[in-house]
Amino acid sequence: MNQVYDKEERYTIAAYLNLAMSIREIARHSRPSPSTISRELRRNRS
Repeated sequence: MNQVYDKEERYTIAAYLNLAMSIREIARHSRPSPSTISRELRRNRS
């Protein structure tokens, strides 16, 4: 099942990353699984 992230979810993940949270910690605080977050980060790195 593919998930589409809206801007708010992307900003939330970015904010957690700026707080130096790990992908697993971010997943505990948000909806997606760690692997989903990891894929999203790889897809949108600049």
